[in-house]
Amino acid sequence: MQEKSQLEDVLKGYRKLAFGQGNDALKLLFMDEDVSWHELEELDVFNISEITRAKQGGNITIKFYNRFEAMRHLVEVGGLAQVPQGVKLFYDAIERSVASD
Repeated sequence: MQEKSQLEDVLKGYRKLAFGQGNDALKLLFMDEDVSWHELEELDVFNISEITRAKQGGNITIKFYNRFEAMRHLVEVGGLAQVPQGVKLFYDAIERSVASD
């Protein structure tokens, strides 16, 4: 039973990465530097993979997890790997075009 629970957790995480909102990341960009820890703890930053800020303050860079990759893993982990061949070819073509950029 525990394996099923863990699989559901994995699927839930991939769904959140693939289809979740990025609103709190935008809030983070526009918050003042003197924001409280309590305010930061309230933000949903699950889909953020990296945050950097210049040493002298100023610019903040936020990188997100790749939604396409999350969807692809969701299909694989969710047991939906038996997608029609045309769809698989389409995904593969998109993946190659992204990798070549």
